[in-house]
Amino acid sequence: ISRIQRTAAKILEESGQVDEAVSLYRESGDSNSIERTILHNVRALVSQGRYQTIGEWMSYLPKTRRDENPWLSYWEGIWCLPFQPDESSSCFERAFTKFKAAHDAEGVFSSLAGIIESIMYGNNSLSNLDEWFKTLDKLLREFRQFPTEEIRGRVVCSLIRAVALRRPAFFPMDSWVEQAHELTYTL
Repeated sequence: ISRIQRTAAKILEESGQVDEAVSLYRESGDSNSIERTILHNVRALVSQGRYQTIGEWMSYLPKTRRDENPWLSYWEGIWCLPFQPDESSSCFERAFTKFKAAHDAEGVFSSLAGIIESIMYGNNSLSNLDEWFKTLDKLLREFRQFPTEEIRGRVVCSLIRAVALRRPAFFPMDSWVEQAHELTYTL
């Protein structure tokens, strides 16, 4: 039966009926296909505001599996951000650690932007941002540049909002405002 369910789920997925496919993957116990489907569709779900769907699909995977894959941890952080910003911070930090170990620039900078956002929206002190401002400086020395303009835009936007809230004396705000201004013409 589970083989038939997986075959039917694949057909549903290929025909664009992704919600129904994930349900069948769940019934058949096919965690690999659930993970693949999440990672393939999550950007579209976010752009549609379907955070609850992301959360539901994530709940079909064991926590250990979500914790092992840094992109699942990252997207779990995105899902939690509007509802549980403090929990999302843990997800982003877990992803950041794994991406950093793998020297994955896209993942490192994406999760850093998520960490900054989660601190701003969470219940923790804004002074927690200071550590991440310094981390960003180190990352830019290590990676030399952002992996894409889109990621640069996310980081710069998050950073400027965070600096406006925190107002650290040590932060070079002028150079970041200049980058934000440049991005208005490129994105």
